[in-house]
Amino acid sequence: MLLKRFPNWPKGYFNYAGFFKAQGKLPQSKTALLKVIELDPEHAGAYLALTEVSTASESKRLILAMIRLLEKLNSRPETQSLRRIQLHYGLGHALADQSNYAEAFEHWQHANRLQLRNCQFRVVQMKPVFDEIARVFSLLQYDPVTDRGTDKLTPIFIVGLPRSGSTLLEQMLSSHEEIETAGEVHYLADILVRKLSELTGENYPRGLQKISREQFLQLGDAYLEKLQGHHPQSKYIIDKLPANFQSIGLIRKALPHAIIVHLNRNPMAVGISVYRNYFLANEPYFCELDEFAEYHQLYKELMSFWRGFDPASLYELTYESLIDSPKEQLSALLEYCGLTWQDQCLEFHKANNRVTTLSAGQVRQPLYRGSLDDWRHYSPFLQDFEAKINR
Repeated sequence: MLLKRFPNWPKGYFNYAGFFKAQGKLPQSKTALLKVIELDPEHAGAYLALTEVSTASESKRLILAMIRLLEKLNSRPETQSLRRIQLHYGLGHALADQSNYAEAFEHWQHANRLQLRNCQFRVVQMKPVFDEIARVFSLLQYDPVTDRGTDKLTPIFIVGLPRSGSTLLEQMLSSHEEIETAGEVHYLADILVRKLSELTGENYPRGLQKISREQFLQLGDAYLEKLQGHHPQSKYIIDKLPANFQSIGLIRKALPHAIIVHLNRNPMAVGISVYRNYFLANEPYFCELDEFAEYHQLYKELMSFWRGFDPASLYELTYESLIDSPKEQLSALLEYCGLTWQDQCLEFHKANNRVTTLSAGQVRQPLYRGSLDDWRHYSPFLQDFEAKINR
């Protein structure tokens, strides 16, 4: 083990903490993070990670330590903004644990404003791409699926907005003995989109009219081969990258037997959940409420188009219904997949599989309803956002 050879290596302990968190071993993750701070007292990422695995009583001590470090960093203008960003996110998280919602939101505002400066584009620049996807697919002939029966691997796509509950649904489904998960993979873009551009000589989605049905299916087989590598013996494997909602038409053309689950959630809850969490990717809808509202509008419009493109292609599910009546909702979804109910689907929090998303800690707990209305704590600060999201 590298840490035995390099016992004073903060990055090693930080990676070790991430490994433990992904495995659901939160006490071990906490111990490793404390070691990181012992070795590197200015490791803002470790403080942020600690707020995600600590109790409310422990958060009080973390708040004081993070405030002292933030004041120290603010006195040094040359300090990388990343550390300040992480501390503001961490302080927001810890203050929310103390029910200090106004100060928590203020720190998230600081974090998001700093992070937005690092974004290289704005959501308005994405609209022509979304419009082009709808335009091109409106010109394609759709071959409806009349029979899903196949000997091939069946992928289960979970699509929607980030922070809509896809990790929870993934954990529930993958607790079924016939379903495995590949997590958030980018195979649609890395395999299908890249090869389509090579075949047509044009950037996706242009040129798709040049592709025959047989070529689409061949590309689908290349995707299945890659996905099957995660679990060679499995008949059902989940691909839970939420942004695959942009590629529903492509999925229908290349993988007509695939199951596509659209998971929807109250956009107010999604918006504040995105706003209060630190995403490594510097994308504007992750770190600005107005930008998220614009992204949500693009998402709504494209999902409306896909429903018209193939009304029978989507299995619609809401996060709220999944929380309120999990057995009923999961039973219906499993039946849609051609599978029978198994009780362990409600024991998902006991699984020891690896979870690397922001929800890694939450899915180690039994179902709870607190997340449904948590956003209301911040409603006094969300009036403009609510007006934009509901327009």
